[in-house]
Amino acid sequence: MKAHLPGPHKKRSSLRALQLEMQRIAALQHHLIPGQAPYFKGWDIASNYLVNHSPGGDYYDFFPLADDRRLALVVADVSGHGAAAAITVAQVRTFLYSCPLTCGHSFSPFCSVEGCTLPPPGVILVHLSRLLEENTLSDHFMTA
Repeated sequence: MKAHLPGPHKKRSSLRALQLEMQRIAALQHHLIPGQAPYFKGWDIASNYLVNHSPGGDYYDFFPLADDRRLALVVADVSGHGAAAAITVAQVRTFLYSCPLTCGHSFSPFCSVEGCTLPPPGVILVHLSRLLEENTLSDHFMTA
C-alpha cells in the first residue's frame, strides 16, 4: 500500500496559514504593549518597541500609582520565542491588569478589593511567579 503524502501545494498552504497565525499573534502582542508612555510630571518618558512578524516574549508596561507621585515600570522577558512566549506575556499582562494588588484599581467582578495600596515590587513578583508556575509549562519562565 502506498502512503499518501501531501503535495507541494498543500504544504505551501499549511505553511502560509502558520505564518499568518504567527503574524496575528505578533500583532496581538504588539497591541498589548502601551501605545504611549504616561505623562509623569518632571519626566520625559519614551519607548520604542519593534516587533517583527514573529511573536516573542518581550514585555514592558507602566503603572501610574495611586498617589500620582510614583510610577511603576515593568520590564520582562519570557524564556524562548514564538507563540508560547507570547501567550505567557499575555498571561502576565492579564494578571497585572486584573488584580488591584498589582494595578492599583478595583476591577469588578474579577477583583473587587476596595482601597488597596500597591504592595512592594518583591511581593508582586512573588505573586506573579506563583501564578506563572500554576499556569505555564514547566520549562517556561520570565525574568522581570
